[in-house]
Amino acid sequence: MVGRQHNEVLKSIRQYCEYFTAGIFPLSDFFLVSQYKESTSLELPCYLITRKGCEMVANKMTGEKGVLFTASVIPAMASSL
Repeated sequence: MVGRQHNEVLKSIRQYCEYFTAGIFPLSDFFLVSQYKESTSLELPCYLITRKGCEMVANKMTGEKGVLFTASVIPAMASSL
């Protein structure tokens, strides 16, 4: 959806988590570290993303992809209110 490789998105989120952990903002306001089992039962890391976290990811993207992603996320967030 965002036109980035999954591993690049995870890399960005990991970097954001480091910033939050070192700063004054609670990490849990944005991302929750989790894991999931893939088809071979291997447990892999993942992040549960809060509304603030989704906005963070969307606002860090630039250009056409950033605009289109933000435009698609806003209605979804509004409908969850």
